[in-house]
Amino acid sequence: MTRPSFGDHVKIRITEATEAAGIAGLEGSVSGFTTPSVTNVEVIGKTQDDYALSVMIEARNDDTFWLAEELVEFLDHAPNTEIWVTGASFKEVRNADGSWRQVPLPRRRRWWQFW
Repeated sequence: MTRPSFGDHVKIRITEATEAAGIAGLEGSVSGFTTPSVTNVEVIGKTQDDYALSVMIEARNDDTFWLAEELVEFLDHAPNTEIWVTGASFKEVRNADGSWRQVPLPRRRRWWQFW
């Protein structure tokens, strides 16, 4: 079993807690993790290892929910996901195996630069 991590594509398991939250069976992407006993976030489900995942659910207008790891099912590593920082010379692109690769970004010229 693969432990979901940042950027992974996941499905919310169907339980009483996820049905009550209106997210049972929906898919989303992992946007982070936390230790609930330290951050005091409200977590759906009971965390066994004091570990919760933040999942952004597109079908819910990109709302983010903190979930016990047991309520999140790994689907895939969301290959071809891209992340970058404005002004950087490269972007990171996700591979199917979960690793990231750097891809150079084209150099942008300002509107007044013509040489």
